[in-house]
Amino acid sequence: TSPPPSSSIMTSFQQVFSLFFFLVLAFSNAFAPRAVGRRADTRCFIVKKYAGGPVNSLTDLHRAMRSITKDNFDTRVQEIEGFMKEKAGQSSYTKGMKRLKKYAKSFAKTLPEGYCKEAKATAKKRAAIKARVEEFIQAKQEAAEAAAAAAAEPEAEAGEAAE
Repeated sequence: TSPPPSSSIMTSFQQVFSLFFFLVLAFSNAFAPRAVGRRADTRCFIVKKYAGGPVNSLTDLHRAMRSITKDNFDTRVQEIEGFMKEKAGQSSYTKGMKRLKKYAKSFAKTLPEGYCKEAKATAKKRAAIKARVEEFIQAKQEAAEAAAAAAAEPEAEAGEAAE
């Protein structure tokens, strides 16, 4: 009337095994390589296209950088310059300049001479370099004065010995 105990054990084993098998199947997608091609968009907002004009935020900077073409390179560089000088931080300044140089090279164009050299992001670095240069110049001048004094001293001793 009741099945033998071994078949009941087998039935529960089959249930556990099938449950485990389906769980493995369900979560195997997590370990699979990503699909080749365009990745899914995970942003929850609509990205507006950059229409031109002054760059006032980091978002505008990124949009302006993405919209650079060979035809509008010069105007975009002028639009970006104000933000790069006044508001860009060290990281965005460095990355932005690197990206602009890459675009200029690929379009066979050049950035204007001295473009964004007086940026707020580089002020601290420029001040440190200037201080080191002034310190070096002062040390060289003191060494030259000491050498001149040392050269003048034997001449003065030789003049006193002759008298």
